[in-house]
Amino acid sequence: MSLRNAQALKSGILLQDSKKKSIIVPIQIIPTQNWDENSKFPEKMNGQLFNLLFPKMDRCTIFFDRDSENKPVLLMFAYLSSQATKDLAFKTKRFVTNLVRFLAEVNLKIKLLDTQGVLKELLEKIPKSINEVSPRLFEITSIRKSYLSLTTIFYDSEEEKNDLVVLLRDFYSHLSYGRVSLDITTKTGKKQSDLIVEASISITLERENFDEVKQDQRKLQSLLKIFSSHIEDKSIQRYWFVTKAELAENFGKVILGQGWKYFIVDTNALLDFAAFFSLLQKTS
Repeated sequence: MSLRNAQALKSGILLQDSKKKSIIVPIQIIPTQNWDENSKFPEKMNGQLFNLLFPKMDRCTIFFDRDSENKPVLLMFAYLSSQATKDLAFKTKRFVTNLVRFLAEVNLKIKLLDTQGVLKELLEKIPKSINEVSPRLFEITSIRKSYLSLTTIFYDSEEEKNDLVVLLRDFYSHLSYGRVSLDITTKTGKKQSDLIVEASISITLERENFDEVKQDQRKLQSLLKIFSSHIEDKSIQRYWFVTKAELAENFGKVILGQGWKYFIVDTNALLDFAAFFSLLQKTS
């Protein structure tokens, strides 16, 4: 499915090919007026929210972004698919309604982003050229020129995955911009009832100023070295800054925040929605 042929509908961004139709619902999660910055999200909500999201969705990409004041912003691309347009519209409406109802119980709400604006922004990121101007730092020429550094994080131990929230907090504290993308996909196991959950994590630094990206690339590298220092098996690569060939091959996925190097996850360890939402307490 190509972004170039995508359509911006009121309910989401429609992608389609001869086999199926998919819609991306772009969402921002924000506190309600009843928000209490001292309240804690119950851990039991993690399983409840996961069951609400999956397997209804094909995939879910969560963006840990930030605003102009460096305060955390939580975005989501929810992917739903069907062979029939009418069924897809029904699934989308039901999904949004259920998510709104669930989040209201914990004083959160969703803001459906302007699909025309989101699609325009995605299309403007399609590159005309990619040049490596510094080790693992690229000059991207599209509608405008920018500089980009992309890092992929890989886990193969369940206990390490609990460190994601720690990394996110350090990321917001020590870097002045950028976003972390958590891309989640599911597939059916040998038994129809078995759901295999896979995730990919990436960190994107992109700005029009080369020196700013270069400086934060160094900060990120130092942060990730500290983050990985407690890992006993040093032979396994926990993170890497992508090469030009890897970036060029997967740039369409980069634009959407999707991954290409996935690891199987225990949803109780990595998908700690209660901790993710707690990051928003900085915005209250």
